[in-house]
Amino acid sequence: MGRLRSAVRNRARARGVELVQVAPRGGESLLGLHLWHLFSALDVTVVVDVGARTGEFGSWLRRNGYQGRIVSFEPVAANFRRLSERASSDTSWQTYRMALGSSEGTGSINVTGGTQFSSFRRPSHYAQTVFGSEASISSVEDVKVGTLDSVWDEAIGTGAATYLKTDTQGWDHEVVRGASEALRHVVAVQMEVSLKAVYDESPPLEESLRLLRDLGFSVSGFFPVTLDHDLSAIEMDCVAVKTPVPGGPPSRLAVEGRTGARLPTG
Repeated sequence: MGRLRSAVRNRARARGVELVQVAPRGGESLLGLHLWHLFSALDVTVVVDVGARTGEFGSWLRRNGYQGRIVSFEPVAANFRRLSERASSDTSWQTYRMALGSSEGTGSINVTGGTQFSSFRRPSHYAQTVFGSEASISSVEDVKVGTLDSVWDEAIGTGAATYLKTDTQGWDHEVVRGASEALRHVVAVQMEVSLKAVYDESPPLEESLRLLRDLGFSVSGFFPVTLDHDLSAIEMDCVAVKTPVPGGPPSRLAVEGRTGARLPTG
């Protein structure tokens, strides 16, 4: 969606009307509307973008009307160069060349023909059948690995309501396992979940939902990322919000009298 269409859409949205792109990426419009409401309700001022690739998500957030800070992490060299160029004219967008996981160190990342499939895990036979050379490993890079806990104070800081988006190709669980302290500042999470195994040893949907629940988050919405030839879902973005602690302070939605409200999704 170009700048003009984004501007028209955002003006219409402010008046209670949503313009949805039907094809080919209509799911992004539904996610955009959901996050527009969620960011407003939860006062999100920082987005942490893990697995930023070349900055597609950050640019999409800007087109969706978000004007706060973006902090992006991307380990693959070629991707990071394009990410840095894309963010260079935006003073509220910081970039870091590193991967994030459950522990600090170095790791070998499989770089694929279509770098959107680059991962510490190997693409599955299913992925190579469906996506062809895009999911085939073309090289391997040794990269720095940190944890969200280890970089949080320097890169993000405290006191801001933070939205964590992680899209690390079968590695998202490792990212959040390295964020036990950082998650105290996170009001909502966006995690890519698999309905079909795109990577060897990637966690199934049920395990992802259990992990989010154990970390204190409740599902807010599911949004298709990729579909099979028969239109069955392969991967989806799962948005989850922090679950209020029993006996603790109420959520921001509850304080605003919006508990039980239906956020439009289409």
